[in-house]
Amino acid sequence: MNIYENSLANKGAATLTAAFLLLVLSVAAHCALAGESTNNRVTAWGPATNGCQLGVELAKTNFIAREPIQATIRLRNLGRTVFGYTGTKSPFDFGITLLDADGKQIRRKSDDPTGFFGEELDRSGSYRWIALTPGEELELEMRLDAKFALVPGQYTISFRHVLANANWTNRFSLASDSVQFRVAP
Repeated sequence: MNIYENSLANKGAATLTAAFLLLVLSVAAHCALAGESTNNRVTAWGPATNGCQLGVELAKTNFIAREPIQATIRLRNLGRTVFGYTGTKSPFDFGITLLDADGKQIRRKSDDPTGFFGEELDRSGSYRWIALTPGEELELEMRLDAKFALVPGQYTISFRHVLANANWTNRFSLASDSVQFRVAP
């Protein structure tokens, strides 16, 4: 191989390496835009308001009927101010929007004997101030299949909540992005 052929071979290898790196970077950028990943899970974060964000995460997006469907609600404070809400630290403190493929709201199971919206209230004094300090993230787990009658089909879920400062003079709403999932027969 002469010097010219050797130079062309090196340019070809460099071009392939650059193309591969570009592909890896574009896949990484796509994943970053889709949400943050933890252990192959993706949190669908909603927009930040006053430094706080609300997100929803599912372990996967394809389930089999009667398989447990666990949702994780994440509430984080990226700002410098303490915010919080009055509640029970229950996932049912959060507004839930669960829609079928036709956009119809899915209601909780009618045979669910627990309290309002499927969760027993805290009997020790009911609601209390739940503070979210700067840098803190609150994580709540919820079994969707235990509370909602999910038949095979396509679904979309999102959550919403209201936060405020301690004296409720600065009140604002948060919403997660939505996540689609499928229940197969």
